[in-house]
Amino acid sequence: MQLNAIVLQVLEDVSEEHARKTVTVEAFPHDTSLVAAAIHPCKHAVTMKKLGSMLEQGGKTFTVDQ
Repeated sequence: MQLNAIVLQVLEDVSEEHARKTVTVEAFPHDTSLVAAAIHPCKHAVTMKKLGSMLEQGGKTFTVDQ
C-alpha cells in the first residue's frame, strides 16, 4: 500500500475539521516504516475537549483513558 493511501485511511477516522490542521499523519520517530496520527501540542487540549464534548453529546462517557 502506498503512503498516500495509508494517510487517507488513517484520516478517515478524523473529522474533516481536524484532518490536516490539528491532526497530521507523520512518520513514527522510532520506526520510519510506520506512520502515526499526531495531534499538534498547541491544539491538543482544545481538540481533546471538543472531541470529549462530542462524545458526551452522543450520550457516551468520555474518560482520560480512551
